[in-house]
Amino acid sequence: MSAQLDRESSENLLSDSRFFFEKIWLNVSLYLAFKIRSVNAPFWVEDTMASSLKPL
Repeated sequence: MSAQLDRESSENLLSDSRFFFEKIWLNVSLYLAFKIRSVNAPFWVEDTMASSLKPL
């Protein structure tokens, strides 16, 4: 019984950490896109950023 509970809690922890890393990745990519735009980047960089952020 306790082994099953341990397994479930570890699976919950795994999904929590995955969500956590996805959130960090999203924040970092948005921050980088903002930094690149604020430094008068060439238009192709902005196009790449826009196309990579579109699905989100």
